[in-house]
Amino acid sequence: ILMNDMLKYSFHLILISTIGTTFRYTDSVLITYFRGLKEVAVYNAILPTALLLWYFPMAINNIVWPMASEFWNLGKMVELKKGIELLYRFSLIVVAPLALLLFVFSGIILKLLYGNEYVIGQTALQILVLGMIFFTFHAINSGVFYGIGKPKINTIVTLIGSILSLALNLILIPKFGFIGAAIAAS
Repeated sequence: ILMNDMLKYSFHLILISTIGTTFRYTDSVLITYFRGLKEVAVYNAILPTALLLWYFPMAINNIVWPMASEFWNLGKMVELKKGIELLYRFSLIVVAPLALLLFVFSGIILKLLYGNEYVIGQTALQILVLGMIFFTFHAINSGVFYGIGKPKINTIVTLIGSILSLALNLILIPKFGFIGAAIAAS
């Protein structure tokens, strides 16, 4: 029984990783196909810049996972709920000011890091930064689902999000280019 449970759990982790890896590059491929290499260059500069905010939610995810597991297995649902609520608030207190700085100074940051040619990506960077705020809450929730032994929920969320992102990319990139990709990614 334990081996079966471990296989089911790890299957979902492998599936999420595969889905994430597969869909991670579809926006760049579609920008290349529909808009050209210049826009791909801008998008591939702004995306990692926005992903600077990614490290904090992933660190939280690594904390939430074992915390949720312990509280869940001990039957401490009230403590688990309070912990999640605290993480939501704390995360917003930390991520929001960083996101605000990246949002407000996006043009300056792009100019400093990449040069004048990349400042046209300012709006897309701002969209991605807003998306990273929502990703923070997703990271907390996914850590909870992993911790309570429900990775299937994360698999379903990741699959739906990836399919939605692909559909939005196909609709938005031809018309809006890398800004459409930023909307779809967010």
